[in-house]
Amino acid sequence: MHAIRIAAKSVKLNEGDYRVRYFPEKKKPLEELFEKIMGDSEEKLMTRQLGELAPYARMYKKLMNMGGTQARMPFELVIR
Repeated sequence: MHAIRIAAKSVKLNEGDYRVRYFPEKKKPLEELFEKIMGDSEEKLMTRQLGELAPYARMYKKLMNMGGTQARMPFELVIR
């Protein structure tokens, strides 16, 4: 927040002349709990139904949720 005030001052904006929004918006604790429970059960169901193919189904689901043009490599690189 301090950096935002400095930036606003450098372009001669007064307090109240600008707004700050933070993304993603913080979820309520109950919403977070519900999403975690639903996500965990969905993961377990997918693993039980697909077995060894579950990681590929997760990757496919992730790719389908991405937008825009993509360039993909024929392998997945995981750095830990």
